Amino acid sequence: MRRLLNCAMRLYPREWRERYGEEMEALLEQLEPSLATGWDLVLGALKMRLRKQSVQITLAFGLLGTVLAGGLLWWVPPRYISEATLIQQGGADQAALTNLLASVMPKVLSRRALSKTIQELDLYGEQRKVEPMEDVVETMRHAISVSQMTGGAGLIVRFVYPQQQRAQAVVDDLVRRLLEENLQSGRAQTLELLDPPTYPHNPIFPNWRAMFATGVAAGLVVGAVIARWRALRLG
Repeated sequence: MRRLLNCAMRLYPREWRERYGEEMEALLEQLEPSLATGWDLVLGALKMRLRKQSVQITLAFGLLGTVLAGGLLWWVPPRYISEATLIQQGGADQAALTNLLASVMPKVLSRRALSKTIQELDLYGEQRKVEPMEDVVETMRHAISVSQMTGGAGLIVRFVYPQQQRAQAVVDDLVRRLLEENLQSGRAQTLELLDPPTYPHNPIFPNWRAMFATGVAAGLVVGAVIARWRALRLG
């Protein structure tokens, strides 16, 4: 019977046996060998193995989440944003700027103007192969933002695109046409360029730090749930 108890001891993880084996053997020497003692040893070893495997399963899913996040970053194209600032000459007049936008923006964002920009800068190449120009123009409109600065002192022009240089080139083109339309409108409130189009060094999307953190966290949670379910099922 004592030999069976020693065999049961070997079921424990090696790290545990190296640390507590001698103490356990000394304790067993003081006990009367029995099937109950042997059964307790086997159950203890089984629970410890399950806990160890649970940690391994959790870590494995955490690693899987990291790999999936990396794959998603590779698959999803980045988005860069370039922006420029136009300021009113002669002081801020929010009402005049609002009226100016209402008169010139339809021309700046017209199908003809945007189609010309798309072709000249070779934008949305893959989309143009499968979609009509009208849809491509609408995609570009959604990527353009022209907003008034706080207090109506000027405008901020933005454009989002997967390529940095082309994002900057589009903002430059939008600014040029805004200034031209503003001059042709003959309004008293005119615009001038304050900050030229920026060159976006870092993408606004995807955020690789956030995606990796989300992938790791999601993987660890899923792994922990699966490990817990497995332990309950086996135990």
